[in-house]
Amino acid sequence: MIETAVAKSSDSRKLDGNASERVSYKMLRFKRHPLNRVRTLVVALNTAFEKYDNPQIGELREQAAFLNGLDERGQIILLSRKEHFEHYLRELEDEGQ
Repeated sequence: MIETAVAKSSDSRKLDGNASERVSYKMLRFKRHPLNRVRTLVVALNTAFEKYDNPQIGELREQAAFLNGLDERGQIILLSRKEHFEHYLRELEDEGQ
C-alpha cells in the first residue's frame, strides 16, 4: 500500500501547516486497521520534506520504528530522501528477479 505525503513552503524557509501530523496519522491509521496486517505501508514524502529538512522527519522515523516494533505484521516504510527511494526501488528489482 503506497501513501503519498505532500508538503509545501510558502515562505521558502520551512514547511507549511501540519504535514508531519498528516504522515503520523496515516501511519497510525494503517497500523490499527486489522486488514493491513498482511500489507506493507510505504509512505512516500515529496521533495519539500527533504529540501526544508523538516526536523520532524527524525521523529516520524522513530514513530515508524516503534510501530513496527509493536507488531511485525503491517510494517511501515518511510521514504523521505532521494537515496531512500533509490534503495527501496533497487530492493524491489532484486525481489523481482
